[in-house]
Amino acid sequence: MTTDVFTDNAVTTLGANVTTTPVSGTSETWTITSTGAPLPQITTGQQYRVVVGPTSDTTPEIVIVTAILSSTSLTVVRGMGSVANVKTHSAGDAFSHVIAAGVMNTAAATVSAISSGTPSNPVTSASATRPTNLPVVYWACATQPTNMAIGDYWDQVAAGPTAITVANTSSLWTGANGVVLSNSTGIEHGGVASLVMTAPVTPQATNGNAYLSTNQSCTAAVTYIFTAYLQASAAGRQGWVQLNWENSSGTFLSTSTGTTTTLTSGTFVALTITATAPSTAAQVTPVFFYSVTAATDLPASEPCYFSGS
Repeated sequence: MTTDVFTDNAVTTLGANVTTTPVSGTSETWTITSTGAPLPQITTGQQYRVVVGPTSDTTPEIVIVTAILSSTSLTVVRGMGSVANVKTHSAGDAFSHVIAAGVMNTAAATVSAISSGTPSNPVTSASATRPTNLPVVYWACATQPTNMAIGDYWDQVAAGPTAITVANTSSLWTGANGVVLSNSTGIEHGGVASLVMTAPVTPQATNGNAYLSTNQSCTAAVTYIFTAYLQASAAGRQGWVQLNWENSSGTFLSTSTGTTTTLTSGTFVALTITATAPSTAAQVTPVFFYSVTAATDLPASEPCYFSGS
């Protein structure tokens, strides 16, 4: 992100004529009397804006300085005012640093987004490390952030569902209905190798499924979300996910089942379920299913690739 920087009383003059009139947004190298202070001394990722022309010019050109090349030369972007006004200039014309409308409009839009609670990237954890590259941070979380700064905005929102995540390790999962689980080679999701569930040589059921071999603890009445990513190896396949709830003794209580979704051959599809744990639940087992839609059994040795997170 490029940042506008500012200094006071930053005025100098052009050191050479500018004879070109390119389209707005064109970068050029210009010569001025001096690029030193009080003009802003910018580095990578910084810029400042300048009005160029004699004081008698009522429609001067605004340029953006993007780099200092030497003590007398710099890179400018032409015609960057609300009206381009690209024109020729003479040596000796004023070169005056200003706070242009473009800067103020951007700032106003940012403040508006913050005050309306609709920024593009809110910080959603009250205990998160405060981003140091943002002058104002928008927090969207249930409790007040512990490290807010002056100017930050906090939108108190209800806590979202607790995510259930399971690593892509075959030892954490157990296959059912005769399917075989193994680590895949070359099929990745999110840069991590997926797992592969393969139907048995002699099909035994219309769906294959895998479930977590060790139940995860949960809290009664808390809402959870679980997502499994499945990739079919043929057309006409479906998938869905479910959560099996148990009490502290391991006694089965109930099942929450997600929506059946048509899978895509060669592409991972996200299957998600959001459910609230029963009042006596203490353990939860995430399960996913892979099935055919127009055959009695899964074809022998057909793989399905999946990722638990």
